[in-house]
Amino acid sequence: MDNICDTTRWGVIATNFCKNILLENCTVSRMDTHQGVAGTYTLRGCTLGHAGLNAIGRGTLTVENCTINGRAFINLRTDYGSTWEGTIVIRDCTWQPACGTAVQPYLIGVSNDGQHDFGYPCFMPQTIIIDGLTIDDHQAIPEGYAGPYLFNDPDGNTPATAARPFPYRLTEHVTIRRVTTASGLKLRTSPDDAVAAHVRVVGL
Repeated sequence: MDNICDTTRWGVIATNFCKNILLENCTVSRMDTHQGVAGTYTLRGCTLGHAGLNAIGRGTLTVENCTINGRAFINLRTDYGSTWEGTIVIRDCTWQPACGTAVQPYLIGVSNDGQHDFGYPCFMPQTIIIDGLTIDDHQAIPEGYAGPYLFNDPDGNTPATAARPFPYRLTEHVTIRRVTTASGLKLRTSPDDAVAAHVRVVGL
C-alpha cells in the first residue's frame, strides 16, 4: 500500500467483534478494531501509517518487529471507553510519532474520565511490557518538548475533583527494557499526576 502517511486518505483495515487477530508482514495506513477483540491481537513485521494501531478489547495485544507512524504507538479507541482488559507487549519496534510531524508523543493514547456508562467496566491495560523500542522523535519537536510520555491524561479537561460514577481502572505495572529516543530525552510516565503516581514503572 502506498502513501500510508497521507492524512487525506482514510485508513484500512477495520474490524468488528473479532477473536485472535494476526496481522503479519503488512504495510497499511491503519489497523483498527471498532467493537473489540477477544483473545490475542498480534502484529508482527508490519508497517502502519498515519492512523496507526487502534484497539479495544481484552486479552494480550502484541506488537513485534513493527514500525508505527501513528500519533500514538497504540490508541485505545475513545468511543468505546479506551478499554483494554489485559496485557500489552511491545517488542523490537520503531515508532515515528505522527509520521514525523510536530506533536507531543504519547505511547498509549487513552480518554475516559469515568463519567460515561459504556455498558461495561473500562480498563487501561493492567500490564505493559516493552522490550526494545526506538522512538524517532528528532524530526519535528514542538516548542518546549521535554520527551515522550507513556500515557496521555485520560481525564482530558475534567477536573480532578469531579465525581466518577464509572471509574476507569488504571494500569498497574509497566516493565521497560531497551527504550531509546532519537532526541535523547527520557520517556516519562504521564502528565496526569494521578496516573503517574498510580502506575508502577520498572526500568525508567
